Amino acid sequence: DVLIFCVFFEKEFKQKALVRMIVRYDSDTGFTAMQKATSVNTAMVAHMLAEKNIPPGAYLPEDIINKIFGWRFIVSELWSMGFSIKIEETPSR
Repeated sequence: DVLIFCVFFEKEFKQKALVRMIVRYDSDTGFTAMQKATSVNTAMVAHMLAEKNIPPGAYLPEDIINKIFGWRFIVSELWSMGFSIKIEETPSR
């Protein structure tokens, strides 16, 4: 069981970064790749809300990434949890 996905980050319709992430089945917990990929992001946001790092309210996931923390923070958190992540940033011109 494996989940592989790519996320493109753009600004003003120009690609700024490409993030590739691989999530695998966890035999220790029995979590599927999809369960791990969705639960860790939900838990991360719940923790940030509990710590009052995000103002109370309802947010779209992309707003949390783009307007509150930035994609680098989210990716670094996932990387620190042991997820396989590759980042390719497009140089500014």
